[in-house]
Amino acid sequence: MNRQQAGVNVRSSRVARPSNESDTAALIPLHRQRLVVIGATLAAMLIAGLAVWLALGAMPDIGKNLPIERVVFVSATTAPLAEVDGEELKRFAAALRTRGATMLQVDLVSLASLVKQVHWVREVTIRRQFPSTIVIAIEEHKPAARWLATLNPEGEDAEVSTLVNSYGDIFKAAIADERRALLPQLSGPDGSSIDVLTRYASLVAPLKTIDRLPRTLVMTPRRAWQLTLDNGTSIELGRTDVDERIARFIRTYHDLPPLQLAGAAVDMRYQSGLTIRNRALVMSSPAKSVKTPPSRKRTA
Repeated sequence: MNRQQAGVNVRSSRVARPSNESDTAALIPLHRQRLVVIGATLAAMLIAGLAVWLALGAMPDIGKNLPIERVVFVSATTAPLAEVDGEELKRFAAALRTRGATMLQVDLVSLASLVKQVHWVREVTIRRQFPSTIVIAIEEHKPAARWLATLNPEGEDAEVSTLVNSYGDIFKAAIADERRALLPQLSGPDGSSIDVLTRYASLVAPLKTIDRLPRTLVMTPRRAWQLTLDNGTSIELGRTDVDERIARFIRTYHDLPPLQLAGAAVDMRYQSGLTIRNRALVMSSPAKSVKTPPSRKRTA
C-alpha cells in the first residue's frame, strides 16, 4: 500500500512536472512579444522624427510652391454683405495675390487688421483653404444712429459720417444723405456712446404710445439728458429720475395741448410738474409760457 501510494505520488509528481514546463514555455513568447512591441514603438518614433526633420528642411520649398491664387470674401453672418464696397475688396484681393506672399508665409493677424480699415467692416475672420485660397469672413457694421462728438453738425465730413452701430461702437463710413437723414442723432462725451444708445433704445417704446419718436438725444458734459422728438419738441430730462420724468411727460401729453405743439420746449426737471414754452410764442412775446405745478422746485 505504501508503494502504491508512493507510486501514485511519484506518478502524480511526474504528471505535474510537464505542466510547469509548459507554463515556462508560455512565458517566453510573451516576453518576446513585449520586446517586439517596444522595438516597433522605437522604430515608429525614429521614423516620425525623421519625417519631421525632412519636412522642416523642405518647408521653404513647400511655401514657395503654395502661392495665393484666390481671395474669397464671405459674410460672417447669415445676411449677405451689403455695405462694404465690392470694388475696394477686389483691389485688396488683387494686391494680396500680386505682392508675392504664399499660403504659409501670409500673416493672418496683420491681414485682418488691414481688412478692418475698410469702411463698414466691424470684425474679420481669416482662414487658409489649401492649396491656394484665402477665405476672409466679414461682419459689417449695422448703423443704429448718427453720432456727433460735439453739438456742431457742420463739423462733420460731408462724404464720411460718424455713426454708431448696434453694439454702441463708433465708426466712420460713407453713407447716402437720404439714408443718413433717416437715422436718429446721438451725442455725448467721449466714451459715452454705449450709454447714449442704451438710453435712446429705452425711450422708443414709451414714446410710441403717444405716436412720437425720439430724433435726437444728447448727454451733456454734466451727464444730463436732452431729448428732441420727431415733431421738434425738445425736452430737458436732467441727470436723475429720467424714466419717471419721461413717464410723467407721456401721462400729461394728451391732457395739455401745448405739449403737442411742434417746437415746444419742455422742462421736466421738477419733482411733480413741468414747464412748457413754445418757440413761436417766445419769439413774439418772451413772457408767455405754460406752467403746471404743484411743485416749483426744480431738481437735477
